[in-house]
Amino acid sequence: MEAAPGPNRHVRFGAFQLDLRTHELHSNGRRLKLRGHPVRVLEMLLESPGELVSREAIRHRLWPDDTFVDFEHILNNTVNRLREELGDRAEKPAFIETLPRQGYRFIAPVERPPNGFLPPSSFPNVEATPVSSPPQETVERRIRSPRTIWILALAATVMLMLSLFTWWRILQSAPPLRVSGITQLTHDPLAKLLVGTDGTRLILNRFDPPETHVLQIPVSGGRLSPFPNTLTVPWAYDVSSDGTVLMTSGDYDKGVSIVDASGNKLSQIMKGVRFSNVALAPDRETIAYTNFDGEIHLIGRDGVEIRKLTSASDSVSRRLAVDLAWSPDGKTLRYTRAHKIWEVSAQGSTPRRVFPDSPEPVRECCGHWSRDGSFFVFVVHDSLERFTSTGAQIWAIDERRSLWRRSGGTPFQLTSPGPLSWIMPLTSNDGSKIYARGVTPRGELERFDSSSKEFRPFLQGISAEYVDFSKDGNWVAYVTFPDGILWKAHRDGSSAMQLTRPPLYPLGSRWSPDGSQILFTNAPDALGPACSPWMVMPDEAYLISSEGGPPRRLLPGRKEPIMYPDWSPDGRKIVFATCGACKSENQADWKIAILDLASATVTTLSGSEATYLPRWSPDGRYILAMPINSSLLTRLYDLNTGRWSEVNTGFYPTFPAWSHDGRYIYYAGSYLDAALMRVAVKGGKPETVASIRKIPFTGWLGLWIGLDPDDAPLWLRDTGTDELYALSIQRN
Repeated sequence: MEAAPGPNRHVRFGAFQLDLRTHELHSNGRRLKLRGHPVRVLEMLLESPGELVSREAIRHRLWPDDTFVDFEHILNNTVNRLREELGDRAEKPAFIETLPRQGYRFIAPVERPPNGFLPPSSFPNVEATPVSSPPQETVERRIRSPRTIWILALAATVMLMLSLFTWWRILQSAPPLRVSGITQLTHDPLAKLLVGTDGTRLILNRFDPPETHVLQIPVSGGRLSPFPNTLTVPWAYDVSSDGTVLMTSGDYDKGVSIVDASGNKLSQIMKGVRFSNVALAPDRETIAYTNFDGEIHLIGRDGVEIRKLTSASDSVSRRLAVDLAWSPDGKTLRYTRAHKIWEVSAQGSTPRRVFPDSPEPVRECCGHWSRDGSFFVFVVHDSLERFTSTGAQIWAIDERRSLWRRSGGTPFQLTSPGPLSWIMPLTSNDGSKIYARGVTPRGELERFDSSSKEFRPFLQGISAEYVDFSKDGNWVAYVTFPDGILWKAHRDGSSAMQLTRPPLYPLGSRWSPDGSQILFTNAPDALGPACSPWMVMPDEAYLISSEGGPPRRLLPGRKEPIMYPDWSPDGRKIVFATCGACKSENQADWKIAILDLASATVTTLSGSEATYLPRWSPDGRYILAMPINSSLLTRLYDLNTGRWSEVNTGFYPTFPAWSHDGRYIYYAGSYLDAALMRVAVKGGKPETVASIRKIPFTGWLGLWIGLDPDDAPLWLRDTGTDELYALSIQRN
C-alpha cells in the first residue's frame, strides 16, 4: 500500500502511529525497528480495520504468483514479529486477531489525524510539560562536579551493560537461519539420493528400476545427465568438500573406486571389505567406513587401516551406522544409529548423543555440516522408515562460537509441515542454500487383469500393501502406506475398520484360517545387522482379533526374534523365521521354527539353516523357505518325508506366495529383474506373469506383491512425488 503525501498519510492506533509514506512505525514518539513484511502486513490490516484480511490476499500482495516460497512458515513468522513489536498476544489480542485457517483482522480503533504526524504528547500516558531552562553557568557547574561525573559514568556503564545484554538476548532468541524461498530443481518422479556438490553441480544416485545411476545436475536445476565414466559403477557414496574427488562402488564387498571430477579412476581400495557406508574426510586422505556389525573404522586412501573408532559392544552399537558426516576441520565424525545422531572424535573416544535431550519417539537422521562449520543441518521425523517418512522436517543447530554466541545451542526447525517430507539436506558451498530431497510418499493398489494384460486400480486404488484375504474370501486385511495402519474391510472395500495405531507399524497381515485373528510383525525400530535380509529385522510378532481390540505379543517371553510368520492350514501352528540373537553375520544362524499354539512349544525345522521367509502350502504338506545364499532357488520342506527339495525360480524371489490350489509359487523377480513371476511346484520353467520393469513401484520395503482370491497379482504402484529442491537461506 503506497500512500501519497497528504494530510492522511498517518494512521494512529493505541500508542502507535504508522507513516504510510515512509513505512515507519512510531510509539510514544520513538521510531520502532520494523521493516519489510511485518510493516506491509500491518498496512494491509489497517486498510480494512475490523474486516478479515485473508491469508491468500496477503500472499498475492507480498509475493507474485510465480514466486515459490515457504509461504505458511514466512507468514507465521511475520505476524509473530509484528505482534512482538506491538506487545500483542495471539491468545488475548488487543490489535491483531487470528481467524484460524482464514486470515487476520485488526480489532483496535484506528484514527487518521488530519494534520500530519501527532506529537508525542498526544499519546496516552505521556506528558509534554514545558520545562524552563536553567542558566548556562549552573549547567556547567553541575557537569564539572565530581559526583555528577561519577554518576554519569555509572549510568553510562549500566546502559552499556544493558545494551550488551539486550543484544546477547536478541542473538540467542532469534533463529540464526530461516528459509526465505524454495525452488524445485528436478521434474523427475524417480527416487533420488543427494551425495554432494562441487559448487556448480549436484551429484546424486537415482533409482530407475531395475537399475540405479550416478547422475549430475546444475545447482540451479535443469536436466539430469550421467556422471562421466560411472555407467558401470552404479552407486556414489561421497564427494570431497572441494568437489574434486568422488567415491563410488558397484557392490558392498567389491571395493571403493576413487575418481576425479571428470570420472577418471584414481585408485581402488577396500576390496573384500563388507561395508555399508563410506565418507571422505576433508583432508581427502582419510576415509571412514562402517561395517555390518555396526563398527566404524578409519583407513587411508592407500587402504591401510588407521584405527577403529567404535566397537559393536551392545544392542544399540550393533545397529548400522549410516549418514557419516565429517566436521569441516576433520576432528569429529557424526552419524545416525538407531534413529539418533551420534558423534565421535576422529582420534577415538566414547561416542555420545549429539542431542541427548530429544525424547525417544523423535527420530533424527541425515546430518550434514555447512562447509564453514557454522551450522549442522539434519532431519527430524516420526516414522520408522526414513525414506518414506511423513512429516519429516529439516532442523539445524548453530555451531558458531563467539563472544555473543554459544556453540551447540538449542536445535531449531527450519521447514514447516506441509505436503513435502524432507530428506538428506545438503548445504551449498557458500552457505546460502540447502539442497534437499522433498518426498510425498503415496501408492495406488492395483490388480493385474489377465485378459487385458494391464494393471487396474483395486479397492478404489487405495494406498495400501500387505493385502490378505480371509479363507472364505469375504474379508480383506491391508496396511495403509505410508502411515502403517492395519485395517480390515469387506472384499469390496466397504465397512473398513481400523485395527492398529502407531507406534505399531505392521509388516504383513495373515488371516487365521477361521477368520478370527490376524497375524503380523512390527516394523523394526532401526536398521539391523547384516544377517538380516534387506537390512530389515522385524523381530516381534503380534496377534489381533479381527473384531478389534488390543494386539498381543505372540510369544512375549521369547528373546529371539520372530520374523515373517504364517499359519498352518488348520490354524493350530505358526511357522516363522528366526536367527537366534542375530549377533553375527553367520547365515547359518537363520533357521525356520514352528510354534504349536496348544502347547506353546517351539521346534526348529531340521536342515533349515540359512533360510528365511517361510510360507505354508494350502494342503499343509510343504513349507516353502527362501535360502539366504542363493539367487535362483526356493527350498521346499516335505513334512511327510522330512526332506528338502529345490525349485528353480530363475531370479532371486521376493514376497513368495502360494497359489490357492497349491500348484504354483508366485513371487516378484527381485528389484533388479522387476517382473511378477510364477513357477510350478512340480517342476518346469519360471514364467513371467507381468513385467513391471519400467513402472515405478513403492512400499515400506520399496516393493510389495500379493494375490487376490483368484490368484490375480496385486502390487503397489508409486504415485507419489520425489524431487530435489533448493531452499534459500537467510542468516541472522
